[in-house]
Amino acid sequence: MFSQGYLFLNGKKFYFFLLSKSSFFKTEYFFLIGAFLSNIGCYKRAIIYLKKSLLSPHLDTSEILYYLVKSYLKLNNQKKAKYYFNRLLDRSFNPFFIFFSYYECFRNNVDSSILVNSLKEILPDSLNIIMDRLTIALFFLLVNKPEKALKLLLPHIETFQSNYFYNIIFLKTLYLMKKYYEIIDYFNKNIEYLGSIDSLYLYSVTLYKLGLWNQCLKVLNEIRFLQKATNKPLINLGKVYLQKKNYTQAINKFKLALKRSKEYKDYIYFFLSVSYQRIGLLNDALNYILKISPDSTTYQKAIFNLALLYYDLGKFKNAKEIFYQIDKKDLPTGKYIKWKKRIMSSDIDGNKVNKLRYFIYFIPWIILIFALFVLVAFYLIVKY
Repeated sequence: MFSQGYLFLNGKKFYFFLLSKSSFFKTEYFFLIGAFLSNIGCYKRAIIYLKKSLLSPHLDTSEILYYLVKSYLKLNNQKKAKYYFNRLLDRSFNPFFIFFSYYECFRNNVDSSILVNSLKEILPDSLNIIMDRLTIALFFLLVNKPEKALKLLLPHIETFQSNYFYNIIFLKTLYLMKKYYEIIDYFNKNIEYLGSIDSLYLYSVTLYKLGLWNQCLKVLNEIRFLQKATNKPLINLGKVYLQKKNYTQAINKFKLALKRSKEYKDYIYFFLSVSYQRIGLLNDALNYILKISPDSTTYQKAIFNLALLYYDLGKFKNAKEIFYQIDKKDLPTGKYIKWKKRIMSSDIDGNKVNKLRYFIYFIPWIILIFALFVLVAFYLIVKY
């Protein structure tokens, strides 16, 4: 139901504006507005209209609840997302939206207390309609078999390229299979149907993976225009500038995101620290990385950088203490061994145990000075 309405509203923003401002329309219109807002990234406003549409006896409650789950996940409100997912399980007769909501929760690390295999019993028995195919494709994605999902989706690529859900699942499948150039090709052929935030994010991440920084910046700026109320586009812009080694722009974007709201603050602190580390401002880098909460998932990613910062600043005792916290599984074996040898070869007073190498560095100069002294002395003895 949403796909056709999305295309209509996306091409007729004036009608959308009138609908969103009116209180005289049926609750069915509230769903269309809420789903549209959710798919252009206006999640808080979307939730208002989606909740209103729950009052309608004529709409598929499953689809409304799916958009509520998705919108709350995007706002990082896992408690509310889980609440609406449980409502979906209790009241839904539509397997597709159960599986899609489960997939969104799974991707966002929400504990739904349900194993995917326990949902097998609600899988469709046939492949007669596209939504049944999409449901089974989602199941294959959840059990890490994207090649089987692709096999189901490919026969309908020409027929359903205007279907919002088909496009999202098809693009996710290609992305999981690392078929990045196929994603770009699909976008080029079907750009008129791929204007949702989810599609654009997949496209931007694909461009990022391929190192196409300038194209990625263009897409992210378009996302930023749509998602003015969230930090995510600014953070992603900062990451691209970081890859382009434009550290000033990267720092500006990260700081702007931090100033706008505290959403993803630990994640931003980490990238600010990396940016300052790259330009040699180690104390600034250390200040930002120390702001990351030890309970944050970002902290586990940051502790290696923290150990290196302490090492580079000559705080070897701190470097050693932090390095003990690193799980060697998180680093390539060679990198872990290399830095373990360096950091663990320093004593607790901050003086390197292997100071001998510094002495060795000056040995040629000492020999040269001594030789000059001997020559001068010999010259003086011979002369006088």
